[in-house]
Amino acid sequence: MAIATIAIGNLGVYAATSLRLIAANIVIVSVGTLLLAFVIGDGYSVSIDFYYLLHSTVVTAALFLIADLIGTQLGSARDQFVTGRPVIQPTFLGGAFLHTAIAANGLPPLSGFVGKALLLESTCRIAKQPVDANKVKHQRVGRGPIKMIKIPTRVLLVDNEKDFV
Repeated sequence: MAIATIAIGNLGVYAATSLRLIAANIVIVSVGTLLLAFVIGDGYSVSIDFYYLLHSTVVTAALFLIADLIGTQLGSARDQFVTGRPVIQPTFLGGAFLHTAIAANGLPPLSGFVGKALLLESTCRIAKQPVDANKVKHQRVGRGPIKMIKIPTRVLLVDNEKDFV
């Protein structure tokens, strides 16, 4: 579900016809990343999730504010990708939107990179833990008749007892 949310958000960014739609779809990608941290499920990833939540909230708010500034200066074209009157501050607004979009994507050395790198570290930490087949936790999915379906929360491929893939 988390990976599907990230994929759908990325497709929405590519299909966006305005700066506000780009910012809105970046919010969807951020929600997918937040969901991914909860899917991992240990305390370390949840604490990283709070850091990333603060980061994504500030960055996406800045994206919406910059998109509104650009839309206000474009006049009737608003923030659509059409020809309109020139923007009064093209270098500042373009640079600010680019810098904020890069921060939202998590490229180094900006704060989004720290959150995503820590999330990757948490994922690798979970993947290296040995899994005992008798102690695999299950979670219930759905309601009603589907409530009886159980899905393992951690699965690891094992060649033999000492080598983990």
